[in-house]
Amino acid sequence: MPYHTEQLRLRGLNDGQIQEAIEAANIVVEFSAYLHDIDYSFEKFMEELNAAVEHIKSQSG
Repeated sequence: MPYHTEQLRLRGLNDGQIQEAIEAANIVVEFSAYLHDIDYSFEKFMEELNAAVEHIKSQSG
């Protein structure tokens, strides 16, 4: 996506950081499509996400 790539460059990201952002976006899109396809419960997803965040927070500091 030339437009988005140039936006990131204007914000100071280098090629490696831009590639990482592209890969992260691809993973999010693929996982989102999968969850929608299997009609995964949004409420369950949010519960699991919140539990994961709390676990991560409990491991730091």
